Amino acid sequence: MAQNSTQNDLKLIKEQEIYELSREQAELIDNISTQVWYIKNPNMFGLVNKASADFFGVDKSFLNGKPFDSILSKDETQSIVNGNKEVFNTKKRTIGEIWITNINQEKRLLSIIRMPKLDQHGNVEYIICLVQDFTNIQKPLKFKPPYDETSRIIINITNDEIMLIDIDGIIIDINDKAAKNAHKSIDEMIGNSIYNFMPSDLAEYIDIQKEEAIHSGKNLIFDIDISGIYLEISLYPILNNKGFIDQIAIFTHDITPRKLTEKSLKDSKDKYKVDFEHLDFYRNLFIHDMGNILNIINMSLDLYLNKKYSLKEHLDLTQKAVERGKKLMSNLIKLSQINTEEVELEQIDISQMINEAVDFILKSNPSKKIAIDVDVPDGQINAKANYLILDVFENLLNNSVRYNDNEIVEILIKVSIENKNDTRYLKIEFQDNGFGISNDNKAQIFERNYKKKKGKGMGIGLSLVNEVIKRYNGKIWVENRVENDHLKGSNFILLIPEF
Repeated sequence: MAQNSTQNDLKLIKEQEIYELSREQAELIDNISTQVWYIKNPNMFGLVNKASADFFGVDKSFLNGKPFDSILSKDETQSIVNGNKEVFNTKKRTIGEIWITNINQEKRLLSIIRMPKLDQHGNVEYIICLVQDFTNIQKPLKFKPPYDETSRIIINITNDEIMLIDIDGIIIDINDKAAKNAHKSIDEMIGNSIYNFMPSDLAEYIDIQKEEAIHSGKNLIFDIDISGIYLEISLYPILNNKGFIDQIAIFTHDITPRKLTEKSLKDSKDKYKVDFEHLDFYRNLFIHDMGNILNIINMSLDLYLNKKYSLKEHLDLTQKAVERGKKLMSNLIKLSQINTEEVELEQIDISQMINEAVDFILKSNPSKKIAIDVDVPDGQINAKANYLILDVFENLLNNSVRYNDNEIVEILIKVSIENKNDTRYLKIEFQDNGFGISNDNKAQIFERNYKKKKGKGMGIGLSLVNEVIKRYNGKIWVENRVENDHLKGSNFILLIPEF
């Protein structure tokens, strides 16, 4: 028996050290009427004081480590455990009320203040629960003022700054942490206005919230950022014996670690979202362009079988399509391995890209009469872009041919220089005499899921074109080729920074 007693004593002493309580503090807490629970596991009691043990009619050591469901009813246990888990998960202080049956089988209304004790990493090490019986109070107080020395031990254990003020903002009581952070002693602060110990902007904000709490009679909890220090401030109105609010309890909790963690998680989430969008873009680009390449090979084969193409013409066009497919695969692999912000843009000869695109479109549509005029300034015109600009040009030219019922498809490609916001841009216009685009659809065609009424694919292609141009820090939009008459054709306009 002596050995078991010694082991129990050592266990209690060890847990008292964990909870950072001195023997004197533990004795003081044992002599107060407020129940005190220390919770390390949301499902069971930790250390408790004598008031807690008396409420349940058991010894203190009996409750230590005892699951709640071995003492409480199913509903009582569920409510207590849920409240504990909330504090462990949110790392925030809570105040709640619950009906619990005592040793005399009486239902008692208990107010529970749960205050998390955080470790150096910002995780909840344990919860201090202050439990008060409000059954016989007509209007339960939200918080019992800590006037005596034993109660002060409790409020000094918490991580929070705690103040008790009257409705004019005069400090009635304060814990050690609040005084220390104000670089004052407790005696220096009691009797003075709370607003004398904080920046003017914070004082003004607190005063507004205080008046709101007094007016509404409700608890107020809000976050505030003070030069990168994030604080959660809670105001709890306190009623006097006449039922009027005459005091406010203020809890201030430093939530900077939690806020920084939340920001880090949000940044990570945003990054993964961007990465997913990039991969989705590359997938759609591959599907779209590879579909076009396969269609070209299939068309070339049909022309050869119908004796409209010689074997050499068929093989030449097929070879070019295969080379395009290999180039597409190679570059998409490179692009998918780096973030958009890290994509290196290079000097691209726009005249050369236009000529290659025009040549490819003409050879891909031998059965159609296509007249393409190119108006490019003399000399080499370079854009800050990459190889995907060829896909952009071919896509726009392909749409001009595909969505056109005229006997002769007429296309004008015009390049000029435009200065905008201290940046020199290449303005590249693709004008055609095709179906045209109504004003209602001019913005929608650049959306991914848009489908043109007279065919499929334009929306998918133009959404990819739009994404590519964005990666160049450029812009694309569409106008009518003839002003106020969209039926006369379209004019797709690109702005790409000059290299």
